[in-house]
Amino acid sequence: MEWFAPFDGTTVASCRIAGDLGTPLGLAVDGNGAAYLASARAATAGVWRYKGSFPKDASSCATTLPPTATNLIPAGTQGLSAPTAVAVAQPDQALVVTSAPDDLVVAFALDASDSLVVQAKSQVAVSPFGVAVSPDGSVIYTDLGLAADAKGVLSPGDRTGALLSVSTGNGTPGAPSVMDRGLDAPDGLGLYIPGARGGAASKV
Repeated sequence: MEWFAPFDGTTVASCRIAGDLGTPLGLAVDGNGAAYLASARAATAGVWRYKGSFPKDASSCATTLPPTATNLIPAGTQGLSAPTAVAVAQPDQALVVTSAPDDLVVAFALDASDSLVVQAKSQVAVSPFGVAVSPDGSVIYTDLGLAADAKGVLSPGDRTGALLSVSTGNGTPGAPSVMDRGLDAPDGLGLYIPGARGGAASKV
């Protein structure tokens, strides 16, 4: 994981926050400044939390102590063998984690003490990837559209990706609802609401 100074010129300073992670993918930050990173490959697979001090500017890269790293949700928890993305449900209510190879979307308390399966294995989305949580608590996520070839190797199909949502308004996840299909390997997701400083969403 790399920290970058503000992009205010052609040369941008950066410094490493964490290394030696296998296939780091999704990243999220909570309201207290802790960062959560999904790592999909053994032996570091899991959702890592980085809590503590982060550089404030380029000059503090060399003097800031690295944040404390904790494998908060190790691989295998609730069947998540390869966490691929993570989102924080604001205001710091929960973490939502996807695992594309396992066809799973699971929500956890921010300290990983409790869990709730948002999408179990299904035929609606076969490889959940990018994920975000809307202000009303709906979990919105992409389906990468992975398919196995003759040798069993998984790779994205030809426009087999999709965008889905699951309502969690009553505390119990509903059935996945398809928002769009025919997407070409959607491997990320962001939500945006005008005037809300990126804290919530009305547009995907």
